[in-house]
Amino acid sequence: MKKKLCLAVLCTLTLSFAACGNNVTATSSASSTSTSETSEEEQQTTDTSEEKEQATDTSGEEQAADISLSGLEAFLLEKGVITGARTEIAAEMVGAVSGFKYADTGAEFYEYDTNSDAYKTLSETGSIELQGMEGFNVTAVSINGSYVLIASSGTTLSQELIDAFNSFGK
Repeated sequence: MKKKLCLAVLCTLTLSFAACGNNVTATSSASSTSTSETSEEEQQTTDTSEEKEQATDTSGEEQAADISLSGLEAFLLEKGVITGARTEIAAEMVGAVSGFKYADTGAEFYEYDTNSDAYKTLSETGSIELQGMEGFNVTAVSINGSYVLIASSGTTLSQELIDAFNSFGK
């Protein structure tokens, strides 16, 4: 009986994540188009600046890296380890500040406040209970500073993706 109840709750949770994600995707894709156009212009400017810095300082390129959740996403896209459509997800369900997933890859990425109880629990135990879902835990595949990589239910992530995630910001 408990297994059936857990399965029903899991299905409901999965559908609610999918429903939330679909509503946000339309808005997100419209804003990401203008963001990507701006990013291309900024990238051209950054590339020129980095070329100048590289002649005098080889660490300039590393200092210019965008260490943020969007920077992580851009880094992983550039490496070619995530594909498909980006979907915003309910990060607060796992105690995170923000998060997104790439369904084609089966990867979920979260940013945590490193001073939060949720982050401390996740760092110490490697898993965290979903808020409002007593007894249902999700396990982190990898933790890199304030960023956490979680595999979507039933997904095995590639080692290439895990290695790229772990190398971000280093």
